[in-house]
Amino acid sequence: MTLVIAHQIEDRIILCADTMITKPNDRGNNLIPGALKAVIVDMQMTIAFAGHHYISLSAIRSCRDLVKRGCQLNEIFEFLRTATEEHDCEFLVASHLRGAELRKVASGTVSNPQTTLWVGSASGVRAIIERWDMLRDLRINARAFSTRSNGKELSRIDIEEGDFKMAFGFAIASQIEIAEGVGGMSVECLAYPNGHTYSNNGQSVDFSTIRLSRGSVETDQFTNFGGQSSWGFSNVSSNHRGVAVHGMWISHAQVGYIYDPLFDDEPHLVRGCDLSNFAEMVRARAARQGGVPESEIVRASSI
Repeated sequence: MTLVIAHQIEDRIILCADTMITKPNDRGNNLIPGALKAVIVDMQMTIAFAGHHYISLSAIRSCRDLVKRGCQLNEIFEFLRTATEEHDCEFLVASHLRGAELRKVASGTVSNPQTTLWVGSASGVRAIIERWDMLRDLRINARAFSTRSNGKELSRIDIEEGDFKMAFGFAIASQIEIAEGVGGMSVECLAYPNGHTYSNNGQSVDFSTIRLSRGSVETDQFTNFGGQSSWGFSNVSSNHRGVAVHGMWISHAQVGYIYDPLFDDEPHLVRGCDLSNFAEMVRARAARQGGVPESEIVRASSI
């Protein structure tokens, strides 16, 4: 099971995903590193998935090839629609090819554009919505959160985006497995008109709930930190747009994972470096895969 939930706010689309891959025949689910489930195809399209991991990735890679050949959005939808008829998978498509558009492809059908959609666990969605409603009520009734950042007044769009991302992050951080088959770490994909990218953020999770997949990081690296009650992880953005490259840094273990799902089936484990060096590795991988640096986006928007 999986949880990916997406929300459109005017011309922005925000996708939040967990990392857990369910392995019912293994010793336990693969929470860390799990998988990057919101996959940026190019500057104007992101496809997120639930269902069979490798079949879904194969379908998204085929969509990347279709996009490179100049196929239209409806052809992408038709390809994914057929895939969901034949296999255990479903998709969210966030696109700016013809304006901001969010659709779900599942069970052989393509939805109409919607402002909020999800794939995966229904009970996981309920947990997110409960926290999202709570945050909105707090803001309305108690003005519990500042509406300013770096001395500037936040727009309604910024506030709504922040509450949505915070609700998902809170749900994941409060309990490593928020519903059956949903959990691990949270990843945010920001689909903007001037390019799709992943965000930076940091979170902490209770030690008592940590479980690792075999072959990732030794469990004892997480269990002896002077009585600390939580372990931390950071989403490390590549600072590039239009490319499905993202980093996850686990501070207590001093290890990182580089996700590059359009080219690698599994995340690449990095040891023996600090966060600064790891972030540079993530940026270098994104540049090699053809990502557009954030600095170029900022420069172009200011002209």
